[in-house]
Amino acid sequence: MTNEVDSLLKLVRQKHYRNLIFDLDETLTRLDLPWDEWTEQVAASLPADRAKKLEELLDVDGAPWGEVVNEHILKDADYYKKFIKICQDFESKYFAHTPYDELVKALPELKEEGCDLFLWTSNTRRTAERALIEMGILSLFTQLLTRENVQLGKPHAEGWALFTFAGQDPASCLMIGDSQNDALAAEAGGIAYYKISFFK
Repeated sequence: MTNEVDSLLKLVRQKHYRNLIFDLDETLTRLDLPWDEWTEQVAASLPADRAKKLEELLDVDGAPWGEVVNEHILKDADYYKKFIKICQDFESKYFAHTPYDELVKALPELKEEGCDLFLWTSNTRRTAERALIEMGILSLFTQLLTRENVQLGKPHAEGWALFTFAGQDPASCLMIGDSQNDALAAEAGGIAYYKISFFK
């Protein structure tokens, strides 16, 4: 049976996608961090109603938890810096990951075929760069969009304007991710989406 990496390669070739935007966590690799600790810290920084909504969404694998954080940033401009600090402090304490080897091994092939590779992650730059370096693929990426680069993270569309391909035909782009945060971000940008299920 054809696996999802083979299906992805076939789709890219059939549709002539040239800008491939990858998520990081549970797409290229799984970040094996104590996420319950991060959830507790973020929840403690939010009003009770938003904290409850965040925790409920994070209990559902792949749910669009980013919407809760974005809503609060829009309501309280100072919260962005507080949220970034929580993320940076947490991710600087821990680092471990489990790569999706078959997908990682396909990236040089896609690059050789003329695709530009991009990363859009809700994780920090330090985490993203370290993971990509350890997998030996950092140099394949044209651009990394990390948590620090956008005020409103996925699934908000803000990030699309920051990519070097902004303004190009959306039909040349494909987003590859694992969650509703990714799927809804793709939809918000008018970009096609391919779901990775390996870690589910």
